[in-house]
Amino acid sequence: MFDLGTGLRYFGRDQPHDGSFRGTCLLSHLHWDHTQGLPFFVPVLRPGAQLDIYGPPSEGMSLEEAFRQFVRPPFFPVEIEALNGEITFHDLLDDQVVVGDANTLPFAPGSFGAAVSIDVICHAGLDEAKGLAELHRVLATGGTVVANLPAYEWMRSAHDARVHTARRYTAASARRAFAAAGFIDISARYWNSLLFPLMALQRKVLARRADAPSDVTDFPPWLDHTLHAVSETERRIGGLGIPMPGGGSVLVVATRP
Repeated sequence: MFDLGTGLRYFGRDQPHDGSFRGTCLLSHLHWDHTQGLPFFVPVLRPGAQLDIYGPPSEGMSLEEAFRQFVRPPFFPVEIEALNGEITFHDLLDDQVVVGDANTLPFAPGSFGAAVSIDVICHAGLDEAKGLAELHRVLATGGTVVANLPAYEWMRSAHDARVHTARRYTAASARRAFAAAGFIDISARYWNSLLFPLMALQRKVLARRADAPSDVTDFPPWLDHTLHAVSETERRIGGLGIPMPGGGSVLVVATRP
C-alpha cells in the first residue's frame, strides 16, 4: 500500500477481517490526509493481523511516536494499542532511500522478487528497451513485474504533454514489448474501463486544445466518491473474471524466467 489516507477504509472492506491480513505500507509523509485512514482500516482491528509501515520520522520523534501523537484522546477516542492487530513502524532515513535513473537502476542483478512500475515505461525520460531490460536485470529468477501503462495512441491529448507521456499501448503491444525484453507468462488487460467514455470525452472533446491542463488534479469530495464507486464496481466485475474489452489503462503482470 502507498500511504494511509481515507481511501484505506474502502480498501479494507474487501480485505480479510478474520485476523489473517498481512500488509506493507510505504508512507510518503506524515500529513494528516496521508495518515488518518489507519484507525479506520478494519483488517488491522482484528487480533492476528499484521501491518508493517515504512516511512520518514518527524523532527525529534520516530514514525511510531508521530502516530501516537494523533491516534489518542482528545484527537481520537482510543490509543493505537486499541487497534488489535500487530502494527510495526519502520523509520526510513535519508540514506535508506535510493534515488536513481530508471534507464540504469542502481541495484545489483537479481536484487528483488517483485517490481512495480506505475506509468514509468511510457515516460519521455525513459528508453523503453533500456527500462524493461533494467527491470528484467534487477529481478530474481521467478520474480514478478507489475506495470501500468496508458492505453491507445489515438487517446493522445494535451494531458500527455503535461505529464510527459511518450508512448501509449494496446494490450497486444504491451505484451510484445515485455516479451521482447525476455519476460514470460505475460498478462496484459485493460482497466479504467467504466470511466473510459468520460476520459475520452474530456480529453478528446472538452479539453482538446493543445494548451489544455491535465485532468489529473484534485476533485471535490463528492466527485471523488462518485468516481471511486465506479472504479470499485469495475474491480468487482474483474473479480468475477470478466475481462474488459478496452479501457484507459493497460495493466501488465509478467515473470522473469
